[in-house]
Amino acid sequence: MKRRMWVANEPDKLCYVGYVPMGPGGISTVLVGGDRLTEGNSRNIQWAFADGATKEDRLEGMVFMFEDWHAIRNLLQIHYKIFFKKTSAKDHGTLFANMNTLRCSNAKQGPGPAYSAYKDVMKKDTTALFLAAAMEHFGLNDVTDNPSDFIPENVKTGTPEEKREWLHQKAADVVDTFVMQSHLMDTCNAATGNTDIICRKEGCGKLCKDKKDRENHEQKKHSLFTVSDSNIVAEEDYKKNHCEARLGLGFVILNMLDAVKEGDGERLFRLYKVALLLYKAYGHSQYAYSTFHTTSKLHIVTKDGT
Repeated sequence: MKRRMWVANEPDKLCYVGYVPMGPGGISTVLVGGDRLTEGNSRNIQWAFADGATKEDRLEGMVFMFEDWHAIRNLLQIHYKIFFKKTSAKDHGTLFANMNTLRCSNAKQGPGPAYSAYKDVMKKDTTALFLAAAMEHFGLNDVTDNPSDFIPENVKTGTPEEKREWLHQKAADVVDTFVMQSHLMDTCNAATGNTDIICRKEGCGKLCKDKKDRENHEQKKHSLFTVSDSNIVAEEDYKKNHCEARLGLGFVILNMLDAVKEGDGERLFRLYKVALLLYKAYGHSQYAYSTFHTTSKLHIVTKDGT
């Protein structure tokens, strides 16, 4: 069945834009992709006909979405905005300095005019950061180090599944140390019942959002005063924080690229929930809205089964 839709840029003209399959049960559903602007305009036009008498009049049958390429490109723009600074050329280990080392002058234009070049540099930069983190975590002095006792004998002679499980566990240890920072997990600990966030007054057992919330509760409700962790001032290692932040965001983008490559939709939409926060925080409000809208629809469909 040929479908009609208003042209986004010329709303006074009605045109044919393609075909939507018609089966015994009526019109079928097809996905229509593009960039965020195309998706948003098309969806708004569809909503404008929501009071139609029939499915055809309501322009049903098409589900609009922005393609993953555009979403990942926006994340790369956020990566560029946060970490690319021309004044950091002399600072060893920064993104700009690494670009100079790799002689990737084209990537300095950013993911807008040089998407492929910047994506390749981001991959190399994130890989280098992970290798540096792994070397520090496992006490290696050089990338060529090969301690004889590093890989257990039972793993060397084990099945491919056992070797893969061991490797994944070691990689997870590095991620837990350098990406999943403990202070970022306080809220999660409260939700899972971690005893560190439970009121320390005997018999209370109240779950608190974080350590500061627990201190306030103990002081107001129980007049219990303890040494606050917030009073302990630790010297900030800004270079380390910068590299860990770059490693974490690089992992998110690489994970999305791999999910697209593998066709892993479930993993991809878990990552979109992280991307939504990044879009909102760094001024990509339209992508944040569309991501929220898409994930909400997916949740409703999977919950209701319709």
